Amino acid sequence: MNTQYLVDIQPPYISNPRICGQLTSTALQRNLEAHAACNPSIITSGTRAEMLKRLSDILTTRRLDMLVISMLEGNEISFRRG
Repeated sequence: MNTQYLVDIQPPYISNPRICGQLTSTALQRNLEAHAACNPSIITSGTRAEMLKRLSDILTTRRLDMLVISMLEGNEISFRRG
């Protein structure tokens, strides 16, 4: 996972894919750049719609990966809706 995307996301970056649409193009690009530091194949530019989709997909994959790992470890993980 550490080579696919940023695992330990700290502010000002976001971890909830549902709020990607609230970000400016600059914020989308900065979030993508943070993930690209772990995975250079992540494209950090493009139209706002392209960056929005890309970041949302990354964060959704990250969330699902974390859920699977938590289940394998026998832990429960809760994601707030919002």
